[in-house]
Amino acid sequence: MARYFIVNPKSGSGHGQKIWDRTEEYLKSIHAEYEVYFTSGKGDAEQKVRELTEGKHFTDGSSLIVIGGDGTTNEAVNGLDLDSGMLLGFIPGGSGNDLSRSLGVENKTLDHTISMTEGKRILELDVGVMTLPDGRKRRFAVSAGISFDAATCEHLDRSRFKKLCANLGAATLSYGIIGVIEYLKTKLLPCTVTDDGGKEHSFEHTFFVSAHVHPFEGGGFKFAPAAKWNDGKLEVCVAHASPRIKLIPVILGGKGEKGLLKGETVEFFSTTRAKVSFPEELFVHTDGEVLGKFRSIETECLKGKLRMII
Repeated sequence: MARYFIVNPKSGSGHGQKIWDRTEEYLKSIHAEYEVYFTSGKGDAEQKVRELTEGKHFTDGSSLIVIGGDGTTNEAVNGLDLDSGMLLGFIPGGSGNDLSRSLGVENKTLDHTISMTEGKRILELDVGVMTLPDGRKRRFAVSAGISFDAATCEHLDRSRFKKLCANLGAATLSYGIIGVIEYLKTKLLPCTVTDDGGKEHSFEHTFFVSAHVHPFEGGGFKFAPAAKWNDGKLEVCVAHASPRIKLIPVILGGKGEKGLLKGETVEFFSTTRAKVSFPEELFVHTDGEVLGKFRSIETECLKGKLRMII
């Protein structure tokens, strides 16, 4: 049984490195054999996971454990050969950690590190796939979206203010301030959502559309409370309203314990696949990783294809 680790040492303002130091100390204490790979930039995790698993078959319980944030885990999910038999695990070390929040995984306990390395519990999770107009496909473990949520991710990616806040241990401050800026900037546009039955749902003043395997995104916003990670369906959330002030409860409600509820400004669809179309190009993301600007996206759910240890 092989153990492989993909570590993003810079995740969570260096928290990833600290988690690895603790994990390695434990591995050495039990004289475990392992291989570790450190990422140094975008795409490193995906490339290494592809090299480790593509076209191979593991039947001995071998595991690949990611230490980093949702972005690093997203890369691993995209690089992983889902038919390889390799078990995927993660020890959350980012600033958002929405996957760990959904699965109830604590990132500060040695017990969780031990559970990861010993593979005590195995789940078969659904995984989402986004298809872009140019034919590219990207998987997502947590959620995907277009418009406001993706624009916020893009702004955060290029923000020096975010890096400053992260270094000061106040990452959530940058999320809040940049979120307000994008709330004011985001255009409210017409869109259509086509479900797996071929029915078109039209909206006139759309703030964002997100598709969820898990309930949370954006560092704890519960935009899809009914999302279940093992039902073979995506929970699609459409936030829409005019005037813009009606959308404030959407933002505040997303941070509440119950999350967003269906009402005048929010609509949900439980579907195996969905196509979302806008009249102009908007930012698109998968698990917070921005893919560019597009007028339309298609999403689908692959039931139980991601074997994960927690």
